[in-house]
Amino acid sequence: MGWWSPQCSLASTPRTMDSFTDDELGSWFRFDREAISELRGLLEVPEVLRSRCRRRFGGEEAFLLLLRRLAGRERNMELAQIFGRPPSAISEMYNVMLDHVYEHARRAVRLEMWEAQLPLFADDLARCGCLEAHYVGCMDGTMFTICRPVCYAG
Repeated sequence: MGWWSPQCSLASTPRTMDSFTDDELGSWFRFDREAISELRGLLEVPEVLRSRCRRRFGGEEAFLLLLRRLAGRERNMELAQIFGRPPSAISEMYNVMLDHVYEHARRAVRLEMWEAQLPLFADDLARCGCLEAHYVGCMDGTMFTICRPVCYAG
């Protein structure tokens, strides 16, 4: 392994879907071009996002960064090399995009909006073998090894 350097080259233009091949989109972001566009629309990602430090980021680039960060295990330095931005900008861009998604999700997950569908969700889960009655779903954060619960761990 060569000597590690904290330097990274910076791109002069923001990374967008057009910056990546179809194979790269699928393997790096886990979605194809059409699905990424659909997700951006569903999450109402704006064209431009602004951080608390007043940096401006393109919505598409920030969304791709969010997807990559959730799909991979790179640190900000590796993401800086992929996206051609300094690690501090990567951190800001990710946080701004994550805040946007949380805010959108907070509005989208109001139970009253889904009241009519909740019995259907529970029925589907029961058909799949769910042992709890009236269960409509869960989020457990077990995607990463570090978060996976283990029986009798300790």
